[in-house]
Amino acid sequence: MVEALTVMMVTSVLVRIAVPNYQDLRLRVRAASVVGDFEVVKLAVFNYNGDYHIWPEDVGPGIIPEGLDPYLPGSYDFDRGVYLLDWENWTLPGGLPKHPNTRLLLGISINTPDAALGQAVVDLLGSAWAHYSLGETYTFVIESM
Repeated sequence: MVEALTVMMVTSVLVRIAVPNYQDLRLRVRAASVVGDFEVVKLAVFNYNGDYHIWPEDVGPGIIPEGLDPYLPGSYDFDRGVYLLDWENWTLPGGLPKHPNTRLLLGISINTPDAALGQAVVDLLGSAWAHYSLGETYTFVIESM
């Protein structure tokens, strides 16, 4: 009986250690998947611009901008289940307050109710892309002109 209790105690300690590590690993894998999606969209958008000399229109979360489909992998969707991708295209007629010559910002957002995922993406990208968060939306600037 003592041996069985000892085995159960050791097992419970190992489970307490393993479960949070597993959950953290799953979160980091999902964040890496989001960053991979960002790269897919970024490449597609830059190829689109190379062909048409314009940027795709800003449409909304989960919606692929018109004309971008041929530049994305087959059956690619902006609705990724746990999060929605959103292409951002902001025209700034007066420029940015401290940078009046910046007239265009291009970015990619994820919309997710999972705040831990949003923060994990922010942490993973670090200072590579400028970003801001508002509610369930995490936006990353990929280009300013």
